Parts: sequence; structure tokens; C-alpha cells
Amino acid sequence: MVNNKKVYTYANKNTVVGALGTESNRPSSAAQCVAYIAVAELPQRQWPDLIATLVSNVCQANSTEIQKEATLEAIGYICQEIDSDVLISQSNDILTAIVHGMRATEPSNHVRLAATQALLNSLEFTKANFDQPTERNYIMEVVCEATQSPDTQIKVAALQCLVKIMSLYYQHMEPYMAPALFPITVEAMKSENDAVALQGIEFWSNVSDEEVDLAIEDTEAAEAGRPPARFLLNIKHSCHTESTNDYKHPTQLQYHNLFLRYIYLTISQSKVFDIS
Repeated sequence: MVNNKKVYTYANKNTVVGALGTESNRPSSAAQCVAYIAVAELPQRQWPDLIATLVSNVCQANSTEIQKEATLEAIGYICQEIDSDVLISQSNDILTAIVHGMRATEPSNHVRLAATQALLNSLEFTKANFDQPTERNYIMEVVCEATQSPDTQIKVAALQCLVKIMSLYYQHMEPYMAPALFPITVEAMKSENDAVALQGIEFWSNVSDEEVDLAIEDTEAAEAGRPPARFLLNIKHSCHTESTNDYKHPTQLQYHNLFLRYIYLTISQSKVFDIS
């Protein structure tokens, strides 16, 4: 006998997914509905084909702009609300859709913005990807490209991604400091747009906090006669290509980071940020 309840539920879910891209309003109500159902069902191992369907919506050549945008919004909502363990096994598929939407060759700023915001919400799921140099390089390339967008919303969202990446995957960031992160974030701090400037400051505030924490851990490990669990980044070398000898002593490093903190406080007190 056919279970009518299961058939009805399956049909309803397919109807909601099918509504992605059919609306004229932004943000998409269908995307929110998909996310509400997904957050309830995916942890229960239900709706197993959802992520594949969403990825297909974004990557198919015949998908419309509004369909890609709404689908990326749905992915972003799901990643924002669901426990990170649920989606780890599907992180590659999710990243495929997001990076496809973020590409500089994507003609729609609406799609690029939705994709960049989705990446911001999905970064906790991507540890395995950041542990792989090739995948990490590609993600960083796409994010850094997005920070150069003339669209302010895309630029701010991409900078927010860099801030979050710096907090989550700090140990991998040294190779990117001099060629990309330093010039991008310093230029952001100089911006006349408050939302852009705020993200540049937030980036370096995070660097300061991370380096101070690492220096403390390094000191505690030395006192205990064991190697540190994490290692300090040669920020001075990365950004200025100068000797890092002075930075091998924790006290000097902490002084350096207190100076960064001073810059942060000075700039934030001298400028009123209104990003509402």
C-alpha cells in the first residue's frame, strides 16, 4: 500500500524547491521555506537529494539568474542554521555551487552577492577543504577577487569572509599575507565607505587577537617544556619581508599586537561607523 502521507510530503518539498526562481521579490520566500524544511530534515537523514538538487540549480547552464540567486540564498540559510556536522560530508558539493556563483565571470551581481553570503555562512563546514593546499588556494583566489568588486555589498561580504577565514583557519594564512591579504585589507581601511573600512579594521583586530593568544600559548608551552600546539605566524616577514628575529620572543610579539590594538582603537574612535 502506498503511504499517502509520504507521497504528499515528498510532493510538497518538490513544489517548494521548484518555486526557487519563480518569485520577483528579494529575498526569496521560497529559499526560506526550503531552508526551514532542510534544517528539520537533514539532521534526520531525510531529503537526501536536496543538496544535489540545489547544486544543479546553480551550476546548470540553463538556470536563470533569479533561480541561481534564490538557490544560493537557500544554501546560505541552511548553512547558517544547521549544525556543521550535518553537512561536512557534502561540503565539496556546497562549495562547488558557491564558488560557481562567486566567479568574476558571473554576470549578475545579485548571484555573486548571494554566493558570497552563502560562503560566509558555510565556512565552518570547509575545514577539510582548507586543509588541502590546492582547494584552499582556489577558495582564497575567489574570495580575494570578490573583494575587488565595484559592488559595495559584494566587497563587504567578501571582506567579511576574509575576517572569518582568518579566525577559523589562521594557521594556513601566512602564504597569503603579502601578496593578497595585506594590500586588500589596508586598502579597505582607507575606504571612505564605513562598511568597507570597518571590515579592514576587524581583520587586523582579529590578527592581533590571534597573535596574542598564540604568544601566550607559546610561553606556557615553553614553561611546561613541551612544543606549542599552534605556531606563531611571521606576520612582520609576511607583510614587510623583513627579519622576524624580534618576533621570536613572545614579549616583543605581544608588544607588536598591543600596537595593532592601539591602531584599531585610534581609528575606531576617530571615525563614526554607520552601517545601518
